[in-house]
Amino acid sequence: MNSLFRSALFFSFGLITSDIVIYSMGNYDSTFFAGTLKTVFCILVFALINYKLVNKTNIETLKNLQSSLKTIEDKLNFFKKT
Repeated sequence: MNSLFRSALFFSFGLITSDIVIYSMGNYDSTFFAGTLKTVFCILVFALINYKLVNKTNIETLKNLQSSLKTIEDKLNFFKKT
């Protein structure tokens, strides 16, 4: 899991926990809680998109590295034969 996604999860957990504490103290406003849920949703969606993009980039990098290694291996095999 990438660090931005992990941070977003912890931050979202903290926002929801703070709302629960505020609710338990009696200072509850439903619009405040709804705003927090919208914020948490946006943060998690942004983090998930970022996670998917980073993961896709890593896969492309690994494929490029694999083709480079294959080229090097082919050249080494050529020199072994001569």
